[in-house]
Amino acid sequence: MNHTKAILSTHPETERTTRWRKEISSTSSWVPNESLPPGHNETWPVWRTLNRFRTGIGRTKDNLIKWGLLDSADTLCLCGEEQTMLHIIKCTACSQTCTPEDIQKGTNQGINVARIWAETI
Repeated sequence: MNHTKAILSTHPETERTTRWRKEISSTSSWVPNESLPPGHNETWPVWRTLNRFRTGIGRTKDNLIKWGLLDSADTLCLCGEEQTMLHIIKCTACSQTCTPEDIQKGTNQGINVARIWAETI
């Protein structure tokens, strides 16, 4: 390995920036998408709920028991099925249902379901 020091013709900060710009211009496909997911313009409770649905981590009974926050071993929803994040978006006891794709895309249907569950999960 060659351990000789390179002599810079510019200030190190300028050199670093120049090299960085050169690198990203040749490989622009790695630049991350920094836009927020659909639904970001909703109220905070709805936005939070959409993200909880998207990640599968919310205050459903199955999670509350895992986290030691629910004393009861009852993980059943009002409809009689186990209350999970995936279940509640399609629960027949709810006035609105949607698909996981509706949640990901932030469709009107997905946002309506998030509104219903916003204060619960």
